[in-house]
Amino acid sequence: LSQQPVITLKQTVAQPRSFVQSSRPTNIPPSPPPPPPPPPHIPPPQFSLPLPPPQPRRQTNMDYRSTLSPNEKLGLCCRKRNLPSSCQTLCNYDTFTDRSLVNAVLTNQCPGPQLTQAFDCATSMADHTECCIRNGIGTFNGGQCMAFCTTHRGNPNNAFQYIGCLQVFDRIKQCYSDYHINHPNIFGDF
Repeated sequence: LSQQPVITLKQTVAQPRSFVQSSRPTNIPPSPPPPPPPPPHIPPPQFSLPLPPPQPRRQTNMDYRSTLSPNEKLGLCCRKRNLPSSCQTLCNYDTFTDRSLVNAVLTNQCPGPQLTQAFDCATSMADHTECCIRNGIGTFNGGQCMAFCTTHRGNPNNAFQYIGCLQVFDRIKQCYSDYHINHPNIFGDF
């Protein structure tokens, strides 16, 4: 018998990549995926809100300089408030005296709301405490008259309760006028 050679065919089978061994050590974890791209920049919407009504302006800068005198600032504030001529004696520090104040209250020459507006213009609704203490108001009449020095908190309600303060009204009023040297009136000096 003669022998015939046996021929075998070798087949190569492709293996999936996940099963292919890599040259990398197996104890290193795979690198994380790249971070997502940042979101696109979207500008905020442009719209306008209604403006609030104008309010009295206050400036506390001690470097403030104005060409207006305290009397001019007081008069300007009264004009901006449209106060009637019957209130004008309260719109000038020279004529705004203890007597003109009593007269305005007793005769209703400058009616209630307008009297308050004129007084607000004179005081600038500011804190005059330091000036009033320097002028002796803090010790006069048990300090009761200091209510006219803290007008940033509001005006005293019952004027007759403070009748004794008329004796020192000129010293209090001087603080109001001095304040206007370095500050505008409550509605600005323009």
